[in-house]
Amino acid sequence: MTTFTLTDSSGKPHTYTVQPHPAGEGTRLVITLMGLAGEPLGRVLNSNLAGLVGKVQSGEVNLESNVNDLLQDIDFSSVARDLRLALAAVDGLKLFQDLLKYTHRDGYPLAESGHYDAAFQQNYGELLKAVWEVIKRNGFLGFIGSLTKG
Repeated sequence: MTTFTLTDSSGKPHTYTVQPHPAGEGTRLVITLMGLAGEPLGRVLNSNLAGLVGKVQSGEVNLESNVNDLLQDIDFSSVARDLRLALAAVDGLKLFQDLLKYTHRDGYPLAESGHYDAAFQQNYGELLKAVWEVIKRNGFLGFIGSLTKG
């Protein structure tokens, strides 16, 4: 179980507690996220970025001085279009609720009726940050690192 704090749209901090998803549910979510990320990630990996990341990690390339080189080969409009189409193909509300199923905000379980709506009404920035934290803390994007390694 992990804990983190996020600030809502009015500046008030909220404490989140995340219980890891059971493997069966987590696998389903990883597959869903892989489907969403497939096209955009493919575009990025097919750019020079994948090769340059290794050079940055080895110290061969200085990230600060070569950031334009890292980004110039990526067609960001195509990546954004691919991501938009992928997101339109899933029930985003269900996906977010599934991701937050084992998350408590200020001690209240977001999976229980009413808590999700009370927490995130007019507070979508915090919602997106909470979803991202849950994805990271569950390791749901671990497949990305495995795609760039031999």
